[in-house]
Amino acid sequence: MNEREVCRLILGLRKLGLNDSQVLDFLLWVESGDEKYDPQGLRPRTPARGTCPPGPPSLLTFPKDMI
Repeated sequence: MNEREVCRLILGLRKLGLNDSQVLDFLLWVESGDEKYDPQGLRPRTPARGTCPPGPPSLLTFPKDMI
């Protein structure tokens, strides 16, 4: 990763609500794989009840002239 990509990653993690210590631990865990930096509180969120995860669009959503 270049510096710009790392900067965007850090800013994105902060935007998600991580504090600087959590960001640093996450980056150390990604690079080293060391379990002591494993981001325990950072697990994927489950979708809200009644919503579908994003996926490919259905053929029904395309105009007929495109099919």
